[in-house]
Amino acid sequence: MRLLQVSRAKGHLIVLLLYVNDILIASNSKPEVQKVKAKLNSKFEMRDLGATKNILRIEIIRRRDLKCLHLSQKTYLKKILEKYSRTNLKSKSTPLASYYKLSDEHSPKKWRNNIIWTVLHNPI
Repeated sequence: MRLLQVSRAKGHLIVLLLYVNDILIASNSKPEVQKVKAKLNSKFEMRDLGATKNILRIEIIRRRDLKCLHLSQKTYLKKILEKYSRTNLKSKSTPLASYYKLSDEHSPKKWRNNIIWTVLHNPI
């Protein structure tokens, strides 16, 4: 994904993201989104697919009442845990000090080549 543009105009934030042939437009102003769409449509052949719910396995959750977006990879990570039979693991809050750095030696070698590789290189 490539960030095409971030701009502010009269207190409105507009963000354009590009992935292959998809453009994602995010803004805190619907009229500004419409202006950007009209401008792009005048130069390129486009199709408006409406509000997206996910992109690149990232779920987009809109909180219009709070005027914010929440991004989550919960479903994607759940699929990876299922694939490697790790759904029975219990979650634990483990805050780390800011100076603590994780490395490969902190994960079992048998997982390292499977789960980490899947997350980084071979999406489900």
